[in-house]
Amino acid sequence: MHYLNAILNPAQCGFLNNALIALLRSGRLDWTQDNYVRDCCGLGDIPQVDEFYDTVERQVRPIIGPAAVRANSYSRIYFKGAYLKPHVDRPGLDWTLSVCSFAEVEWPISAQGLDYQVASVPIAPGDGVLMRGTRQVHWREELRCRPDQLVIQHFYHWSEPGAAAP
Repeated sequence: MHYLNAILNPAQCGFLNNALIALLRSGRLDWTQDNYVRDCCGLGDIPQVDEFYDTVERQVRPIIGPAAVRANSYSRIYFKGAYLKPHVDRPGLDWTLSVCSFAEVEWPISAQGLDYQVASVPIAPGDGVLMRGTRQVHWREELRCRPDQLVIQHFYHWSEPGAAAP
């Protein structure tokens, strides 16, 4: 896991937060309630989120290498009780960058490294965590907060040459 400071600045985070809240209010986000993830809503490939692919890519390219290609993005708003069960990402999402744009409480992401060591880190707004999404098991414990608090995360994915398409 690579912790990356200041992937996005406060103005960029505000722009993304406003976009997600507008989509939430308009009913355009998909609600998720299953055994894998719950108490959240999200949507993939949102144009306002994708506007920042170049910005985040400049910071991750030295780690992911020149051959990795953009796969997709996905954004979620998480509410009280949300969780993410341990999993690896589906084929073709070889690199995952999780960027926080808003958090009223700390909500660590945990991952098992390729060395089998587990690390848990909260992601501050504007910061991100980059990992090998298809190789590293990752999860989040239940979000413990007041009902009026939330966390907004954006996920940018890259595929490696020869990997299955998402």
